[in-house]
Amino acid sequence: MKINRKTLGVFVATLTLTIATATAMFIQGGNQLFKSNAEEHSATSDCYWNHYAAKAPTNTSIGCKEYWVCCDHHYVQLEEPTVGRNLDADPLTVSDETIAYINNNPQDIRYVEKNFAEVVPTTAQLMKSDSYTWSIGGSKHISFDSQTTVERVALIEDDTIRNTISGASGSKDYVLHIKSNDGSGNIKFNGLNSTNVPNGKDLSIEMRYYYVVDTPHFLYNGSGSGSKKNISGGNLKKWTFSIEPTVGFDYISVYPAGTLVDIYVYMIRVSMKDHVYEDTTPAGHALNEVINVYQSGAGFAGNNKNGYSITDYDDGIANLSDYAELGTSPKKVNINNPNGYVEINHGNQTKIEAGVQYRITMDIYNVDFNGSIYLMFDSNAENADCFNNLTAGGLDAGHHQLTATVNCVHSVDWLCLHSNTGSATGSFYIGNITVTVLAI
Repeated sequence: MKINRKTLGVFVATLTLTIATATAMFIQGGNQLFKSNAEEHSATSDCYWNHYAAKAPTNTSIGCKEYWVCCDHHYVQLEEPTVGRNLDADPLTVSDETIAYINNNPQDIRYVEKNFAEVVPTTAQLMKSDSYTWSIGGSKHISFDSQTTVERVALIEDDTIRNTISGASGSKDYVLHIKSNDGSGNIKFNGLNSTNVPNGKDLSIEMRYYYVVDTPHFLYNGSGSGSKKNISGGNLKKWTFSIEPTVGFDYISVYPAGTLVDIYVYMIRVSMKDHVYEDTTPAGHALNEVINVYQSGAGFAGNNKNGYSITDYDDGIANLSDYAELGTSPKKVNINNPNGYVEINHGNQTKIEAGVQYRITMDIYNVDFNGSIYLMFDSNAENADCFNNLTAGGLDAGHHQLTATVNCVHSVDWLCLHSNTGSATGSFYIGNITVTVLAI
């Protein structure tokens, strides 16, 4: 087809032709721009060129690189031509129709990815519907704080990954590629935080992704939680997590745990509503009830664990009767290995239950222990290490009543006394340990 140069020049200058006509004149072979033979742009070429200025991307639209169009051969290039006509003309403005065409054909050499404005919703936005869904790359863009890139699905080189994600339910034009080559870092999701997820909510999270290497740990407030399930259709999975009610929400994250992580997240959905508090726990404990989980003087479930020794009371506390919470014969905990631990007792999951908020109180009398004291549940960090912050750096000698508020993710089988503070050693007496039901 022979194209009149004058007509083509009018199109380029005024941009009044439709995108379909523009495509017919400038594009050949689907997404590939037509490139003329080298002889056509030789040193003696007399081609007529139009120059287009670059257009910067925005948060809602892609941009366009600076480019030149040869009107004789329907050829687009990014390099400034050195010979030909109309080379000194002022650059033209790229039309909205051209931007739309390039957006629909992201392999176009002029394509510049749009900006991504991170959106952190308010509490009201999270609660106003059954679920709040982030569409990656869309108006509700999500991000993590490190080791991630937003990638357009159409530009993923691997055919299997690209085609699988394109056909996945809920996928859009973009994915969040999370890749950790060195197995380090706690890659936090920036969409949820302690401000927009207040206490007293029922929270459910669903993350859908394609995995190249499926090794990440998904963390809630720094502890492993939730479950991963396969989705039909290739290497697709979803991670789900829920907590009722929320207490002290901080973040969710992907944790490599020393291994390679390589996943493409294409959707995150959050459901949040007010928690409806019950009168009693599943095991029958009432609101504000004080439950004795360890009675001063009782034997421990396990002794001499990794450098711990538990001995009977030795009359080492002057005026013991002044401290009713310590009982009449508190056990003495002797620590000569800062990485040790000891099981205190078993509750058989009937005293400290999943989904219940507690205030935990532990009375001790410190002799000379100079480290931090942890009270762990099931030797498992999925429930809080209650007393670490209260005893960091050690305690003065004497009586201390340590308290902490905790929301239990799992029902607790046994309590574990633990210290992990450098070279800290010494001893203290342990009195009563109670939990008070604050919220159900």
